[in-house]
Amino acid sequence: MIGQDLHVVALFDSDDEGRRQEEKLRTKWLTRYKQTPSATILFGEAVGVSKQNFMLEDLFPDDYYLEKARESHSQKLTSIGKQKTDLSLSGSGPILPRIEQAFDNLGLQFNKGSAAKLIRKELLKTTILSDLPKGTADKARKLFSAIQKSFSTPEN
Repeated sequence: MIGQDLHVVALFDSDDEGRRQEEKLRTKWLTRYKQTPSATILFGEAVGVSKQNFMLEDLFPDDYYLEKARESHSQKLTSIGKQKTDLSLSGSGPILPRIEQAFDNLGLQFNKGSAAKLIRKELLKTTILSDLPKGTADKARKLFSAIQKSFSTPEN
């Protein structure tokens, strides 16, 4: 898209891999197109939690995302004789690795796409911000503000 003179903003998870990929894009690719406005954004920095790992899934509260993971994998849980409540989180940090660990503990593999489809379906029904899970609107505002700022002030 940059080659077509389009302004591009790329979003990256704020984990080690996301930071490596962001740096690689910013230093090895975007520098080739200095004439075209482009930027990279780390999710954590955009929402004000730059000191920790932060991923797209962390826009939602842990209990909300856990419920969507349970709901989207209810048949898998039932097939091994488990209830949805048998899937629980431990520790702290980004939700995704904690969910994956919870599934591993039960001998199941987590498919984040299945949970994402449920969340998307629910978000499409949302008509007012107060219907969003607690804290999500504030994080989303910060994220969109960072994106908007990137479009107005290129960071090459």
